[in-house]
Amino acid sequence: MIRLALAALTALNFTHLDWLKRPAGKQVTWQIYASAVKKDDRAGPYRYVGDEDEGIGCVDDVARAAILYARHGARTHDPRALAQARAALEAVLAQDRGDGAYFNFLWGDGSPNKTGPTSRPGLNWWTARALWALGEGALAFRASDPAYADRLRARAMRTVALLETDLARRDNTWKHGGPGWFVGDGADATAVVVLGLAALDKDRTDARVAWLMARYAEAIALWAPGTGPLADAHLPSLVPNMWHSYGAHMLHALAEAGQRLHASRLIDAARREADHFTPRVLLAGGPVASYTPSLHAYPQIAYGVEPTVLGLLALADATGDARYAKLGGLFASWLTGNNSAHRPMYDAATGRAWDGIDPKGASTDSGAESTIEAMLTLEALASHPELEPYLNAKKLTGPHFQTSLGTVTVTIPLAINAKR
Repeated sequence: MIRLALAALTALNFTHLDWLKRPAGKQVTWQIYASAVKKDDRAGPYRYVGDEDEGIGCVDDVARAAILYARHGARTHDPRALAQARAALEAVLAQDRGDGAYFNFLWGDGSPNKTGPTSRPGLNWWTARALWALGEGALAFRASDPAYADRLRARAMRTVALLETDLARRDNTWKHGGPGWFVGDGADATAVVVLGLAALDKDRTDARVAWLMARYAEAIALWAPGTGPLADAHLPSLVPNMWHSYGAHMLHALAEAGQRLHASRLIDAARREADHFTPRVLLAGGPVASYTPSLHAYPQIAYGVEPTVLGLLALADATGDARYAKLGGLFASWLTGNNSAHRPMYDAATGRAWDGIDPKGASTDSGAESTIEAMLTLEALASHPELEPYLNAKKLTGPHFQTSLGTVTVTIPLAINAKR
């Protein structure tokens, strides 16, 4: 275990993430994979690890880097963070096909990978992430550079137009027993679209944006057909009785949309998940890989932490209920060493976050996704100093956690009680 003090959160260490930024022709990107030069040496130098089959960087990662730098820059007014946000946003825009759909990967010369199955443009994960990044960018730059914010918003509205056309064709249809108007046939990718629309709505209210946000959030709220351990969980795809932690932004999207739209139905749906399912996941080990509906504990990654933590913090904001923020702090304690490997998965001294935990232990690789996801989690927690004891919690037996407040007990339906 390590202890992350509030000061370490307020002044996040971007050294490693900045190092992962690299040129790609006339563009820049963030290196997908990196590993220790000396095997298992977490403290020593790192090297880039290539993937020649797909490319050297991707919108999936660069868009999240843009969100992180934009949020940190907006919170701290750090011009360097805002400059990095601008660089990442320009790298995202360079991958636009021209109509608001995005190529994902790019080659070393800066050209997009146009043919790879995980790179083709469309209404998919990477276009959803691009929309979210542009919305967050417009929001972050609105006060300091309104012309740039307007440019980002205008480019985001290209994607909004694509979504409108797609929704007009598929709204209120059904597929495999579930909503047929999910983006990419999944509630998880749709949730990222909702987060992008919510950011655009925070920047400037817009009836077109609000309508899309409402329809997509409604689809997410409708899709909670799980039974047994998956009761009240909003499922990521149209596969029944299957949930995975990575990218599970459904709770997050419901809370954000519910607050923006003043929609109690959406907030209540998020509450049900947070009251009955999320504590079960925490007590099973935190960012467990999946339920099918039986539990699969590994692999565990930071990308399974961030969606849940940000969702719980958003739900706490929407409801004023501190239980959800405390649960988010406990969930984030996986990063400080409250995990099955008993190893910290983020290092404030280097800014590195490691790529995950499997039955053999903790990885020493540290690529873009893990670093960004861990830092997005900590960036969100930086505005909640009251959660520091929960972030530094240690799991005891059963539902009990040791914190500086004493022993904290988590029960289902959600209750969090501290006893010295």
